[in-house]
Amino acid sequence: MRAVLADYLRATEAPGRVVRAVESGHELDLAVRTRSGDAAVGFRLGSHSHCHSSRTLLIDASGESFLALDGTRVRLHERPVLQRLFTLLLNCRCSEEPRSMSASELIAGVWQDERIDRRTGKNRLHVAVAILRKLGLHGIIVRRHDGYRLDPNVPIRVDACAVP
Repeated sequence: MRAVLADYLRATEAPGRVVRAVESGHELDLAVRTRSGDAAVGFRLGSHSHCHSSRTLLIDASGESFLALDGTRVRLHERPVLQRLFTLLLNCRCSEEPRSMSASELIAGVWQDERIDRRTGKNRLHVAVAILRKLGLHGIIVRRHDGYRLDPNVPIRVDACAVP
């Protein structure tokens, strides 16, 4: 597996250092931090493929930050509305019976201390979802007829060290 990693790093001329590598069976999950330290990129290398990018969404255990699929580190700790929305969607996705959350459930959970009318609530939710998508969750937060959810086809890994 180390040879696969070395070949990959040489082939892509990855400018940085490996900050975490976990070997599991025939695969190797790793994170590479850029030289400037401003971003990290997650990869999963397998024995059948020299290189295919990881589609795993890495989330800090606190829920305050995540590593988007494009490698961008996103911190939500100074954006409490976005953090509450993301946490609600994450908790629903990680529950024993994952499901979509209706707009009214999300509005009640995110703006729980406020009395807002339905139209204003839906507008705020729409804006918050759009911002999360722009921050790196495009294609991960999906809208269905019964509400919003995190795409069940995108693996999620919650880890205290997931977001450098």
